[in-house]
Amino acid sequence: MQTFDTHMHPDGFTPAKKRRYGIAFALWLGAALALPLSPSLAQQTPTLEQPTQQNIYGQLRAKNHTTLSAEVAARINKIPLREGQSFKKGQALVVMDCQLLKAQLAKLKTVLLAAEKKYTAEKRLLDLNSTGKLEVDLAEIEVMKNQADVDATQVKISKCVLKAPYSGRVVAWKAREYQFSQVGKGIIEILDEKNLEIVFIVPSHQLAWLKPGHKFLFQVEETTKTYPASVARIGARVDPVSRSVTVIGALTGRFSDLLPGMSGSIQISKDTHQ
Repeated sequence: MQTFDTHMHPDGFTPAKKRRYGIAFALWLGAALALPLSPSLAQQTPTLEQPTQQNIYGQLRAKNHTTLSAEVAARINKIPLREGQSFKKGQALVVMDCQLLKAQLAKLKTVLLAAEKKYTAEKRLLDLNSTGKLEVDLAEIEVMKNQADVDATQVKISKCVLKAPYSGRVVAWKAREYQFSQVGKGIIEILDEKNLEIVFIVPSHQLAWLKPGHKFLFQVEETTKTYPASVARIGARVDPVSRSVTVIGALTGRFSDLLPGMSGSIQISKDTHQ
């Protein structure tokens, strides 16, 4: 005679019912695992065979960038150019008021003239045996001393006009016209926007194949264009914390639409042809 387990558990299921539901769930789970993933789900699931590519960002900077400072203590008479304006090498960028130095120079030239006349007279007296060799030597030394004072003052006056060391553009004024500027105080910031270089950071393990001359592409965000470039030089040391190194690249050619400070992505690979 067949018997049935009719004992009811607190959850309302008999042991027989639990076994039947367990077998049905196991069959359903096996069928679900056997089904292939949908294309959209497969694309969202990362795999070891398809690693994501690392993004490397670079920034343009000017090779020549400096702030011209006052070399004499004087009032600023004129700053001819405004922010953004271009200039040529040797062009006057700042004109200082050096009237006091010019007056001092005139005085020193007069003292020098007197010393020269005295030296000439002492030499004539020596020819007449009316003075000694020592007096002539001292007069000559006095001439040399005064000449040095004149030369030093002339050098100071030449510093009253700050000239452009290279062609470029004005970035910003650090001082204003008619202000009194002390020695060493910055007056005008300039840069050469034509000669640019690209600065970016790469993992240090890439040094195994990344060498100067290696070619890459630089996609600039501001212009949405891609520009050819190559590695110019590699940083002198590796950062031990981030295990990275700084790389400086050079653009292949000149591009008028690029400016210092623009940034973008570096497209570089080990298989790039040299």
